Amino acid sequence: MGWWSEDIMGGDTPLDIEDYIYDIVGIEKFGKDTEINPIPKEKFDDPSQIILTMQEKDGGYWLKSDTGNIFYQVLGVMMMKVGAPIDGPLKKKMIKAAQNDEWAEEEEERMQRMTSFIDALNRYDGTEPFVIKSAGLFDKITTHMVSSQPNVTIDTLRELLLAHVEDYRHEDVNGILDQIIEKAKS
Repeated sequence: MGWWSEDIMGGDTPLDIEDYIYDIVGIEKFGKDTEINPIPKEKFDDPSQIILTMQEKDGGYWLKSDTGNIFYQVLGVMMMKVGAPIDGPLKKKMIKAAQNDEWAEEEEERMQRMTSFIDALNRYDGTEPFVIKSAGLFDKITTHMVSSQPNVTIDTLRELLLAHVEDYRHEDVNGILDQIIEKAKS
């Protein structure tokens, strides 16, 4: 599907990278009820092992060019989310990855996301979790459908969302459907 938002986690590539990191650290991404399992911060004690494994994966594809920039951005988001410490050299790589983001050179909103990410990294001291919010695909669909088609029916939106449940099981489909219903009521 590509990208649906300018957010760091707003596309297939960052979600693929996130999946690989889950595999590398040995944590099942999804629990019984399809909620995402958090990675314990201790799993990020030695991020060099994650980086080394990604260098070896698929001939090093995941650390080349802009994909490598996205990798370091995703790793930063994931580490900050659980409050894992990020040492100086790794933080510099993450900042450089945001500064060298190819999309940010072309798109103002992406540039704003990268600037915010850099600011967050500079403030982040690893003592408390810091979550960088990201709009999911269904959030974007919902916002677009409700704002561009005020007379769209709940059933139409439900059909659209449910048609993609298998592809996007990481999304909270029921929560998004509830949001749609609330917006439709107002």
